Amino acid sequence: MPTEPERTAAAAASRPLPERVLGAAAPLSAIGTVLVLAGIALLGLLDLLPTSAPLFRTISHYALTDQRWVFDSALLILAAGSAVILVGLVRKGLTRAASPAAVFLAMWVIGLVMVVVFPKHDWSVGPSLSGDIHRVGSALAFFGLPIAAMLLARPWLTEVASRGFARTVWWLGLVSLLWFPPIVAVIAYYGPLGARWWEFFPLGLWERGLALTEVLAVVALGCWAHFAKPNK
Repeated sequence: MPTEPERTAAAAASRPLPERVLGAAAPLSAIGTVLVLAGIALLGLLDLLPTSAPLFRTISHYALTDQRWVFDSALLILAAGSAVILVGLVRKGLTRAASPAAVFLAMWVIGLVMVVVFPKHDWSVGPSLSGDIHRVGSALAFFGLPIAAMLLARPWLTEVASRGFARTVWWLGLVSLLWFPPIVAVIAYYGPLGARWWEFFPLGLWERGLALTEVLAVVALGCWAHFAKPNK
């Protein structure tokens, strides 16, 4: 029979996440969540403008208009809020700073900043290096967030205290990934035919649905970091 110290050591070794909390994370997470909500609200206001065309134009099209400063501000606020939430998650002991989940969540933040710094192609002028980098940033953000959400939530899916938040985050991550097959299928089918698929596929609406799902995942992460009990 194992002794009591041996049983304690074995239980500690089996825990998937850190034991020590590095500080109070609740205020940080609350600030981060408010910033994320403010950023998405600014983007939503842009879609209310008479000149907007949210059905077919992508969100980043605003960077080519007079409203670029609003678009840039919204994404930088969203990136800052997401970064603060990441710090809150680490300090609350829900993930490690060097974990794959934290790395992918950092990719989301970096991708948002890249989208701001490098505007998309202005097709009235032609393709550009800035537009190519913009696409890389978009890929980092759109793929990084759902993978981060699912990786971060997975160790907690069976934990009684956290499984509610964990399951919400995990499902939002999965739904975010499920937005990709339709666009991939359209491009794969119509691309070789030379068809201008973006003229009949509601790319703007699709991107807004994806973005909304991913932002909800970030908000869920912020609420989790705010309300979760410290890992002792």
